[in-house]
Amino acid sequence: MISRGILPRSLRGRFLLAYGISLSVSCVCLALLLWSQVRATIHHEFQKRGEALTQILMADARHQLTDSNPAQLQAHVDALLRNEDVEYVIIQGADGQVLAQASRRPCELRWIRSHLVALAWRSAEPAKYDLKTQDGRVLLNFHAPIDGSTGVAPTFRHLRDPLGGPQRAEAAVSLTGNLAAVRLGVSATRTLGQVNRALWISLACGLSLALLGFVGIVATARWTLRPLHRMSEVARAIAQGDLSQRVPVEADDEVGTLARAFGEMSQSLEQSRDAIARQHGELEQAALENERLLREAERSLSELREAQTRLAYSEETRRMDRLRTVGQMASGIAHNFNNVMSAIIGRVQLLKLKSDAGRLGPDEIKSSLDVIEQAGLDGAETVRRLQEFSRGDTSQQPLPTELNEVVRSIVEITRPRWKDQAEQGGVHIRLHLDLNQIPTIACVASEIREVLTNLIFNAVDAMPKGGDLVIRTRGDEEWIHLDVTDTGTGMSSQTRERLFDPFYTTKGVKGTGLGLSTVYGIVKRHGGEINVESEEGVGTTFTVSLPLSLKGAAHRTEEGMMSSRPWRILVGDDESNVREVLVELLRFLGHEVREATGGRETIEIFSVDQFDLVFTDLGMPDLSGWEVAEEIRRRDPEVAIVLATGWGTQINQADAQARGITRVLAKPFTVQKVSSLIAELQGMQRAA
Repeated sequence: MISRGILPRSLRGRFLLAYGISLSVSCVCLALLLWSQVRATIHHEFQKRGEALTQILMADARHQLTDSNPAQLQAHVDALLRNEDVEYVIIQGADGQVLAQASRRPCELRWIRSHLVALAWRSAEPAKYDLKTQDGRVLLNFHAPIDGSTGVAPTFRHLRDPLGGPQRAEAAVSLTGNLAAVRLGVSATRTLGQVNRALWISLACGLSLALLGFVGIVATARWTLRPLHRMSEVARAIAQGDLSQRVPVEADDEVGTLARAFGEMSQSLEQSRDAIARQHGELEQAALENERLLREAERSLSELREAQTRLAYSEETRRMDRLRTVGQMASGIAHNFNNVMSAIIGRVQLLKLKSDAGRLGPDEIKSSLDVIEQAGLDGAETVRRLQEFSRGDTSQQPLPTELNEVVRSIVEITRPRWKDQAEQGGVHIRLHLDLNQIPTIACVASEIREVLTNLIFNAVDAMPKGGDLVIRTRGDEEWIHLDVTDTGTGMSSQTRERLFDPFYTTKGVKGTGLGLSTVYGIVKRHGGEINVESEEGVGTTFTVSLPLSLKGAAHRTEEGMMSSRPWRILVGDDESNVREVLVELLRFLGHEVREATGGRETIEIFSVDQFDLVFTDLGMPDLSGWEVAEEIRRRDPEVAIVLATGWGTQINQADAQARGITRVLAKPFTVQKVSSLIAELQGMQRAA
């Protein structure tokens, strides 16, 4: 029983004493347990290391004994002794003679030979045992006979008393039949010494940490009991009438609860005095907050009005830009049509002159007609490109599209901007096309045309002094890539970061800031990506990547005229030139044809006769092609109806079929198109 005079009087002192004793005892016990576990682990690991070294020595010795090379055998023994944990190595022949040996201490080697090798103790199987040397060190000894077999790892039997007792008598057998025996000693003294030093250092560190922890506990206890002393002082001040005194609450424990109770007591006494001042402060704060909210609302309203004004201005500017672009392209298209008409009129007048002079031969007629035909086709292609550029896609559904054809079309459509207008200002822009073979993809062609047009216009604006404009298409296993590269002024990193932001522009009042944001939106709607690489003073490359997840179907091509059986055909068109050409063409193909000059006449002729196919124009003065198709379809649901119109590229085939049209034939048409169309309709009829 501990005397009361020895224990501290305060609760803090008793707690600190108990903590210090328990901490010290815990550190010592933990260190002893750790030391015993580490020692056992090291002993086990050294046993495995000794077995491995013995097996290596057995393999090397078996090889050298077979080759009768004692010098090399001694060299292997010396090399094995370089391991700092190996104390001695002995190789003993079958007759007991020592063939090779090495030891860190020569005197110890003599002692080992006198105790083990010179004796008749020769184990017939691998064995391991512990042996204490003259200086008190413990050696882990390993012994194994070497026989002629290879590839089998020996199993070492542990001997407790190799120098006496029944085990020695049992082990004293001859080595006849074995080549030799190896002995090896391993000492863990160095490692254990290091472990002991580390243990003492760890124990010292642990005790140091325990001492620091003890000091920390003392400081913590002093800090924990400080509110009690402060509470006593506050209680005396409150007793003297000072209600402003408070006990600081530094914890949520019992001491903190008591301190909080003292604070509540003093606070309740002065609440009435502070109520008016507190309410006044709350009203003032509310007024300041309302003023701040009002300023924020006014600023937000101003920003909204500015954004609305800017949006309205940008929309108007965008419409003006589009009109200006259309005007520029109309100038270029007029130039193209002048070339087309010059070729047609020149050839026709030349044919008349040669005909009047009697010098017109069949070859010259065919050659001139080929030139006129090609000029007409070139004009039709120009119109088709202009229609595709100007029209909006009503279906907004991805359709099979040849991206290379879109590129060629837009290059021609925008030629007035990047060539004609630029050269008028003394600027020369060299355009290079690198269009590789790529698969057909499914996309909204009108939107892709808008993307490419914006990128070309941006490239032209970035080269005020001229340069090279390169448009490249390429593909891989998952994407189709469209690169637009210019050698213009380039962009800074700050500009690239905001490049696709709406209303952001580097062109001043000439720009709307919506071109590239529109491009970004279109590419994202197609599931693609757009990347920008730019360097100031070098140029810029925009890369549009479209996925190949939806590949487009291959377009059907018409080459030559296709044979078809004779049909009864009705042609309705208010344009006599077009109607007469189509009628003569159909009769030349072997069909029986009747013609009508308008929509009503078409319906009247169809009502009194039987026909296999009806051609009708879209825009006629009395009835439109839609109304004609509706009336004919009501009379005969099976007859084929073809809508032949100059707006063919702007009419969606699915919408036309929903209104009773079998096929749409775009004007101007060729003999091959008409022939293949009739053959296709006859094939559909046979399949039905």
